[in-house]
Amino acid sequence: MSRCEIFVQRADGKVHAVYCHSGSDIEENGIDLLKYYNTQERAEALVAPGDLSIIAAECTKPEGHSFDTPVDGYCIYYGRDRHDDAAEGEIFDSTEEVLSGIAGETYLWMNGKWWWPDHNRGNQPLIPLTRALGID
Repeated sequence: MSRCEIFVQRADGKVHAVYCHSGSDIEENGIDLLKYYNTQERAEALVAPGDLSIIAAECTKPEGHSFDTPVDGYCIYYGRDRHDDAAEGEIFDSTEEVLSGIAGETYLWMNGKWWWPDHNRGNQPLIPLTRALGID
């Protein structure tokens, strides 16, 4: 299992960054982000609860859902579902602040789409996630 960071540029221009522990490979989380969180509202909802253990189709919390007793099809969050107080993520003032530090497995919601750093190019320029997955 690999780890990743997910950055979402909010409607107010600030960027909410969260950590995700599992499934960060582009063929897993990349596809899930495109499939389930491909609007501004859904992207912001995904990161609002903070750091994630796993991404799933729904980011709300159904009755009985927790880290120890997860309900299938729902995201698992460290703070909300595991009660980890230090799992809110981080807020940046701008995408410029975020782009200067992108490394490793990273997803960025910006300007109405998901972006992926192309590590084969100098200074890790971003490409649309759909292109990185070969679906555009």
